[in-house]
Amino acid sequence: MLLLLDATSATDRFPIHMTVGCRAKEHDQGRNILRPGQSAPAWTVQEYLEYWLSAHGPTIRAISLMGYRHAVNRINKIVGNVKLKALKADKIQLAYGTMLKNGFKPRTIQTTHTIFAIALNDAVDWEYLPSNPASKVTPPKAGKREYTLLDMDEAKRLIDAAGDTPIRAIIALAVGTGMRKAEITALKWSSIDLDAKKLYVAEGAVYVKLDETPGQIVENDPKTSSGRRSLTLPDFVIDELRAHKIRQKEQRLKAGAAWVDHGLVFTNRRGGHIYVSINEMFKRVLAQAGLPDMRLHDLRHSLASILLAMGVHPKVVQEILGHSSITITMNIYSHVMPSMHSAAVEGLNAKFKGGDLGENAI
Repeated sequence: MLLLLDATSATDRFPIHMTVGCRAKEHDQGRNILRPGQSAPAWTVQEYLEYWLSAHGPTIRAISLMGYRHAVNRINKIVGNVKLKALKADKIQLAYGTMLKNGFKPRTIQTTHTIFAIALNDAVDWEYLPSNPASKVTPPKAGKREYTLLDMDEAKRLIDAAGDTPIRAIIALAVGTGMRKAEITALKWSSIDLDAKKLYVAEGAVYVKLDETPGQIVENDPKTSSGRRSLTLPDFVIDELRAHKIRQKEQRLKAGAAWVDHGLVFTNRRGGHIYVSINEMFKRVLAQAGLPDMRLHDLRHSLASILLAMGVHPKVVQEILGHSSITITMNIYSHVMPSMHSAAVEGLNAKFKGGDLGENAI
């Protein structure tokens, strides 16, 4: 077992350009747009941020909108009552210090800062502010995020501990393909060809809860084009999916008329999404396997580390995981590089000792 440290920054996870997603509450977007000779509204920070969210709501992916909402709520609790025009860099810096004292982690503050800076950049572009005070603020540095990684023997033990339950195939899929939880829960049988050993990742399903509204499952397109990808399935994953398909047919017969067919691979008892209950099931199986606490997402990191340690080219690992660039892959899994270097040197030594340098040796 291994701990993996992630140095990915908040700006990598929250891009400046927002992509198409779900709609927020309807809002008169033209109400506060300045006209020639008109002065900016005398907003507080909270009033401006609420307007900012409603203006961008229709063009933000559901999961991103939820992240923005949480960040805005954190900001409003500290500087929400400050007049927007009176907001200075020192007030923001002091706000981040207050957040640290209140128990927020540096990584959370970094994410909050990234989103706040985006909102204030818009305020400058919309001529509500002459400059962005957040650009002169330094959020606290966050340490590298730790991930718990499994080796292949531990991963097999985890799958076996799941017994004859739906989470068994989910774990096998995560270990064998590195798919994200959202991608697994949105997976449909129409995207899988078991005979051809192929699976196509086309979308993800996330649980979204905004303020006091009831939570709901929302299906989204991948964040980037690289998120759409075709994967070749290992034999052990195919075996688990075939067995799961049989279990699902039995479950469907038991549900009878209550079953609503959405074509999903992993469902609740009536054919709907299983998203919310996955974590609880996964924690139980971890305990049964005698493995330390970890997230389902850590199985994705485990696969990547195993593949890289096996000598699989990082570009191939990037394509399997659906990262938008090989830089992301290399940054996250840099811990594997030393062992790859050692293996390369050992291979070179073996070539020289054996005298097999080929006809083109210099």
